[in-house]
Amino acid sequence: MAKRRMFSIEIVESDAFCIMKASAQMLYFHLNMNADDDGIVDKWKSILRYLRVKREHLDSLIDAGYVIELDCGALLISDWLIHNKIRQDRYTQGRYSYDLDALQILPSGRYTKGL
Repeated sequence: MAKRRMFSIEIVESDAFCIMKASAQMLYFHLNMNADDDGIVDKWKSILRYLRVKREHLDSLIDAGYVIELDCGALLISDWLIHNKIRQDRYTQGRYSYDLDALQILPSGRYTKGL
């Protein structure tokens, strides 16, 4: 996993993001920091536990479209491709990258489960 991550100011300073509870926003940043190079987080339950954040805050991120729950049980950061551009020579394929095949990428760069 990389040691650096980027965040798009257009996402994290949008009104939709800023009106969420601070604990949901904090969770979003920690999920991003712990995501693999595809934007997938598989240890999200541990993150909830060490942040002492309730599942309802994750649900608010899912409902708002910032996070997608994958069939394998892992989470995907919807705006991962907007936040991070990883050079091909530094990219490491994650173990859940095959789950991305079931998703679509909108023209904005956001992942979606389908239209």
